[in-house]
Amino acid sequence: MESRDRREYAQVNRDACGLEEKMGMKIGCCLPGGSFMPQGEAAVETPAEILLGGYQAVMKAGYDYAETSVGMIMKLSAEEMEMLAAKKTAGEFEIQSCNSFLPGTFEVARSASLPALTEYVKEAMERMSRLGVKVVVFGSGKARNLPEEDVAAEIRALEDFLRMCDQLGREYGITVVIEPLNKKESNVFNSVSEGASMVRKLNLEHVRLLADSYHTFCENEYLCALEENSDILCHVHVAEAPDRTYPGKNGGEYLRDFAKHLHGAGYCGRVSIECHFDDFVKEIGLSYPLMRELFC
Repeated sequence: MESRDRREYAQVNRDACGLEEKMGMKIGCCLPGGSFMPQGEAAVETPAEILLGGYQAVMKAGYDYAETSVGMIMKLSAEEMEMLAAKKTAGEFEIQSCNSFLPGTFEVARSASLPALTEYVKEAMERMSRLGVKVVVFGSGKARNLPEEDVAAEIRALEDFLRMCDQLGREYGITVVIEPLNKKESNVFNSVSEGASMVRKLNLEHVRLLADSYHTFCENEYLCALEENSDILCHVHVAEAPDRTYPGKNGGEYLRDFAKHLHGAGYCGRVSIECHFDDFVKEIGLSYPLMRELFC
């Protein structure tokens, strides 16, 4: 790709992901999928309470935004959706990105699944858009796995799913990012380079690429792939290797190298902590200085 074409494509990429050209990296955090209150304190039980309490904790710790799972948003009752949407309008709540796009009960690689997938994605995007979501992560390793009975047909089904997501993404202002997962979690899209190949093949405005430091570590991936695909990189997940804990727990050595390549790519977008937490509130506080140091 010529440099001018790459620059123009990069601008399309920023627009698709709801990013300002000179905003720099924004650091955020994925909310836990259940109660995060310390033992002995009042339990957080409803999906709305988890989302609102998690958002408030993340913002209080100094982060720029919060991320949650699509499944958590889909659990909201109609009344909870209205309450959180009203808080979004009032500037009291916002979710900028979502992960875990699809439940494992779906089989994306089978063409017969597309009608049900379309119905689910439409409802999910309508809900996400009301809460401020700009990017949704297509990890969903179980749902996207290839049965490997007819790989060519299964890849075509994956492509048809992504084309459908692009169409609905344009309607709701949401971009789907392909998340490369390590081979223990999925048998397709296992590297940044492999995910990038699909993004470039389809060339869809609302289908882009994610890089996750945990998965690049597991696959021992050449981190120059970040620079090589800077024009389509739209979202980033990070965790401390090798045990996927909070950034800084083990010194952050691999994350420093990952961040160096991300800066080398000229990446200006969102970077979310996605890891296992033992004490959510405490550990996002411990992670914050290193996240600011490395990514801002």
